[in-house]
Amino acid sequence: MSVDEEKSPVSEMELNMPRTPVFEKSRSLWGHVKMLPLQIQRQLLDQYRDPFTVEVRDKLADLIEQLPWSEVNEENSGNVEDEGYANQMLESVLNKLSETIHSTTEFVLKTKLRDSEHKLRQRYMGNALEFVKLVKSYLSQEERAVAQAENATSADGGDTQYHRQIDLIQRIESLQGRTQVTQNYLQTLDEKFKQLIITRQKHSQIKVQTQQVENQLHNIQNTSGSMASDIYQQNLMVCMNQRTNLTRMSQDINHTIKDMASQLVQIRLDFTENFQKTHSELEVLQQLVDQEVLSWNRQQRLAGNGAEFDTRALATIQNWFEGLADLTWKNRNQVSQMESFGQDFPIDVPQGIQDIVSRLRGSVNNILTGLVRSAFIVECQPPQILKVNNKFTAKVRLMLGNKLKIYMDPRKVTAVLLSERQLSRLQECENPHLFKENSGKLLNDNGRMEYNETTREHSVSLKSMQLQKINRADRKQNVTEEKFCIVFKSTFQIGNQEQFVWTKSNPIVVIVHGSQECRAMATIMWDNQFAIPERQMFEVPDFVPWPQMCELLSCKFKQMTQRGLGKNDLDYLAHKIFQGGRDIVDYSPYSITWAQFVKENQQLASGTVSFTFWDWFHSIMKLTRKHLRELWQDRCIVGFISRSKAEQQLLSVDNGNFLLRFSESELGGITVGWVDDVAQQQGDENEVKREANFAQPYEADDFCVKSLAERIKDVDKLVYLYPNRPKEQVFKKYWLPFPGRNSKKPHNPRYKHMGTLIQDIIAMDDMSGFGSVFDNTLNVEQIMNAMDIAHVSSPDSIQIDAFDELISEDDDIL
Repeated sequence: MSVDEEKSPVSEMELNMPRTPVFEKSRSLWGHVKMLPLQIQRQLLDQYRDPFTVEVRDKLADLIEQLPWSEVNEENSGNVEDEGYANQMLESVLNKLSETIHSTTEFVLKTKLRDSEHKLRQRYMGNALEFVKLVKSYLSQEERAVAQAENATSADGGDTQYHRQIDLIQRIESLQGRTQVTQNYLQTLDEKFKQLIITRQKHSQIKVQTQQVENQLHNIQNTSGSMASDIYQQNLMVCMNQRTNLTRMSQDINHTIKDMASQLVQIRLDFTENFQKTHSELEVLQQLVDQEVLSWNRQQRLAGNGAEFDTRALATIQNWFEGLADLTWKNRNQVSQMESFGQDFPIDVPQGIQDIVSRLRGSVNNILTGLVRSAFIVECQPPQILKVNNKFTAKVRLMLGNKLKIYMDPRKVTAVLLSERQLSRLQECENPHLFKENSGKLLNDNGRMEYNETTREHSVSLKSMQLQKINRADRKQNVTEEKFCIVFKSTFQIGNQEQFVWTKSNPIVVIVHGSQECRAMATIMWDNQFAIPERQMFEVPDFVPWPQMCELLSCKFKQMTQRGLGKNDLDYLAHKIFQGGRDIVDYSPYSITWAQFVKENQQLASGTVSFTFWDWFHSIMKLTRKHLRELWQDRCIVGFISRSKAEQQLLSVDNGNFLLRFSESELGGITVGWVDDVAQQQGDENEVKREANFAQPYEADDFCVKSLAERIKDVDKLVYLYPNRPKEQVFKKYWLPFPGRNSKKPHNPRYKHMGTLIQDIIAMDDMSGFGSVFDNTLNVEQIMNAMDIAHVSSPDSIQIDAFDELISEDDDIL
């Protein structure tokens, strides 16, 4: 099926679409699409193929945008609820389409809609989830295009990616025009060549006739004595006239043949000149598309650090690949046709002019080969911190859709784990298909590619892969800094040639224990954020500017806690890592080294601690994500602030104010600082002095017993969250009701409820950190009464610490 046959006609609709985008919030998504530039419109409308054509999208625009497509998980095949919703939406679309057909008076449009309705019923009844998947992909592309266009028309100067997209589409359209010009040359050449063959045949006939006349003339001359003089003269004159006429005709035809040959030479030269320009544009276009793939992969890596990542961009890139593949294949066929003409009719190129047609075929084949290699990508990456014996999934995709007919021959994709050095040898290998090295044994490491006609995806998902064994070549290197990758390889049939292709995953650190995850994460984050463009293997810089590190830390913290870091937070981190003096205000000229980030132990005022900056920062992320996320999101926690600055802030407000800051001296700790009057003995008199105090840091195990908000609730000295915000207003929504305290549920009045008792016990324990005296022993009988359980008859008392251990939970690995 040709490209023109696959695509729905869009020319009629495009005629009525304005060229300048003017976006209004009240306009529908389809209304915004109609306002897009013509190049973007064409790309969007080209995706609507039979049976869900652009006419169906236009006539059912309101209904399509009102249906709750997002509520259906199209991948959840076999789920009764999802399939039921999908069937309802498909039925709604078909019913509305049927109504539209009956109300339409235009014959051609009515015929197209009726044909679409019939094919939609035939294809998707019984497979409604595929229909939902198709419509969601179309709407996703429209939303992305409209969003980019809106950004491009905003006051900030526009979206660079959007303008690159416009440029690519314009180049593809220009190349399509130039390819058509080349095709016109071939058609003209074919016509001229056929005319030349006919003329040559006519010339051959004239030669035969001339030879016959010459024979007749020779016979007449030989028989001159046997015939009358007048008859002889008459026959001689006739033959000579015939010979003269045939000679003249032969000369004329010779001139015609020469002219036609000259025209053929000129057409060939024009073809070559135009094709050279086409070839150059193909190379430029391939480079631009390759850059888009690199940019997409860059965004994919940054997404691992928490940056936003638009997964819909891949569909747009595939459209470019499909267009480029189609054009390259057409140009390849055009060169073959020109070579065929040259074999049938050898053309002598004028002296001084080089005939390069014979070399163009190889160049176009190189472009096609590079195109297929670039289109083979890892869509869903394996985990970048890979633990031995853990199962994982990866998805590989060939972004050529149904072009080049590759999808008709399902091929197997195989995965192999390579070290950095092995990857380098693979890149330098002249015969990469013979490369047999690996760095570990992968289970479930292969699968066959499948083509989804609805989404035009040609891909394979390798599920339940598992690294069973790891082979480390360099035993001296720290295992958390050693990088690997998974290489996916396959072969495809392109024309009559078998082509080997491979692509690699993002860098991977292999670990065998959860304790290695912290340092492994640092390695992956540094690589994702600061990878050298067009690098060999996995090269990264040894140091980076501090502003770039700020971006990394903020993105990662936001990924883990849903809120990033502000300027004050980053200034505090800079002061902490660079050990700068108070007079340093701007750290942007500074650079941070890998050693400072992850290897060198931190220096505090009290001395050197046994952990690095990254160890400390990672522990804070871990604590905040699991126990303090909501408080951090609501800005109840100051967090990143030095002790001295916290003291200054607390002393500037009334007593009872408190703030929450992350501990500097302990990993994964948060402390409460508050301001209060403290009595000091001065001789025989007591002097009252205001001081800022800091409690012992709470850690994750403490919050497994009781939340930070509940701890703050039970301490009367903590009245206002800095600055002067009543704690009831700030923390009330985090306070949990317990039966016997805030619940109306009846209970035995003889005993306190267990939850209430524990709250009271820990409240007294908390108060001991704020100046109260507390005996940290608890009578077992009291616990037994509270729990209303009679079988506890152990020692007379139990330490609170031991009691906490009985009810605490293991912390999750970040």
